[in-house]
Amino acid sequence: MDGESEGIYTPFEIEDSIAKMSTEYMFSLCWGLKPPDVGQNCHALDSFDLTQGSTCIVPFLYSILGSGLFGRIPFPMPSKIPFSSFMDVPWVFRGNAEVFAECHVQKMTEPDFLTGTWMGYYTDQRPVNHRHFALVGPPMNDINIVAEPSSALDQKGHIHCSRSSGFDSHGPFTVCGDFHPDGRVEFVKSYTLHSWEWQYNGVVVPFGIVGRWSDLEGNFGGHFWIWKKDWCDTQTP
Repeated sequence: MDGESEGIYTPFEIEDSIAKMSTEYMFSLCWGLKPPDVGQNCHALDSFDLTQGSTCIVPFLYSILGSGLFGRIPFPMPSKIPFSSFMDVPWVFRGNAEVFAECHVQKMTEPDFLTGTWMGYYTDQRPVNHRHFALVGPPMNDINIVAEPSSALDQKGHIHCSRSSGFDSHGPFTVCGDFHPDGRVEFVKSYTLHSWEWQYNGVVVPFGIVGRWSDLEGNFGGHFWIWKKDWCDTQTP
């Protein structure tokens, strides 16, 4: 049988087939971290909601594991996350699926809950060749958030600008923003040693805060996921 017979592939065809399968595999892992479909009059962050936030966790984990950054900071451990303290789980057959999906929102958007030390990762999907592969950047460490309650005339609470800060591989940064009763968390990340400012828009989910980030004009930059330091194994380096 020669190389042109049906079912026989040349080394080049095999290599091309493997590359194609690898690409499809990577796309399937990162399906939850794809760029938003942004129309002419649509802001890159406007469409992110609780449903999308919940679907981001697993593909984000795959992206971190595939990036070689696993172990830089500890992951949250389900055994250390006090789900019962912030999830008002409805009785079986009581209400609907939406009630269950939002049962964590009220507690997780209270100032006492948001105040504390957070950590996590972000993806940089600005380059065209990274938009669907969700390239993970170095971790964000010790994000100290100080949340303040809303006033009587304002439904949203605030993240205290001068007292909320963190750092990553680019240096220290401050955090300033708002959080809402419907689960939305919005803040601007401003680097103190650079003139960079990024808008972060996310939602609270039982495993932390997930969402998208962009420049201040709304041009999509990537995704992010942060979680509370208290949820991690303190023995993990």
